[in-house]
Amino acid sequence: MEIDLSTRIGLGIAGLLVILLMNTDVTYLISKLVFWKNSNTTTTSEKDFLTMINLWYKLKAACEKNNFIEASDKLDEVFPLLNRSSDE
Repeated sequence: MEIDLSTRIGLGIAGLLVILLMNTDVTYLISKLVFWKNSNTTTTSEKDFLTMINLWYKLKAACEKNNFIEASDKLDEVFPLLNRSSDE
């Protein structure tokens, strides 16, 4: 009986975590943690620049999700340096 109850509780918590992570922008939370840790070393202009890049990635992902292929391609043209992979 105890194993059954603990299994149900564990599965319930896992389900809630999945729902929470599906509805939360995890990259935003991670960037906030990074900025919080390095808040004394990062200047305002650096934060603004990184925020702009983060917003660009969100906009590009939203365009691709909603099948706005032409808009996504134009974003690639406007910001070509953001499309380079780390392997290049």
